[in-house]
Amino acid sequence: MKIFNRIGFILTLVILLSSSSVAFAKYYKDNKVTLRDLKGVGVLIEYLKPEIRKDGLTEGQIKTDVTLKLKSAGIKVLSDEESKTSSGKPFLYVNANIAKLSNNKSYVYSISAELKQTVRLRRDITISSSAITWGSGSVGMAFDINFIRTSIKDLIDDFINAYLTVNPK
Repeated sequence: MKIFNRIGFILTLVILLSSSSVAFAKYYKDNKVTLRDLKGVGVLIEYLKPEIRKDGLTEGQIKTDVTLKLKSAGIKVLSDEESKTSSGKPFLYVNANIAKLSNNKSYVYSISAELKQTVRLRRDITISSSAITWGSGSVGMAFDINFIRTSIKDLIDDFINAYLTVNPK
């Protein structure tokens, strides 16, 4: 019964995400106003599974991709220290949950890019917390690890477009 459930789940996932198509789940995307007047953002990349690193995608590559895209768009990339001391402590958090399927030829993934910054409660401004104020993500199936890397870059383009909308040059 357990094996059937697992096979059923995988078949359902494959049908839903058939042949490298991507199903997008966008959230917080219309919250562009929360990006207004940001002087820059830190960048934090979540750890990847060792098998994904072995297949050629590393946290370092993702951080370099993100950093280069942000800088190319004129968005300052804050050091870890600058991000912690900057107003709102803003940082762009990139998370890639990737699973290699048992056929060793394809991957299923869920990726997200989220801007997190310190916010205060209206009812009591002495209470603050880190919160996601903007985000974008996608889930899909890929036959090439580089497709996932490109999809992460697309999420960063979403962020850049939102940022530049409320911070025109």
